Amino acid sequence: MRWLANLAWIVAGVVIYAICIDVFGGYPQAHSEVLSWLAVVALVGAGLGVWVWHERHGDRD
Repeated sequence: MRWLANLAWIVAGVVIYAICIDVFGGYPQAHSEVLSWLAVVALVGAGLGVWVWHERHGDRD
């Protein structure tokens, strides 16, 4: 099961990288530029959530 989790992290990293370099931004009929920006905002929000969670629960050794 550990290899499946590692594979999921690799796929997630590749997708995040592709979103950040605007790979999916070339389809104006699908409003992909807006969707790419929304994805980046969602990534920032997720990162903020992880940071807040870690700050609240990270030092409970």
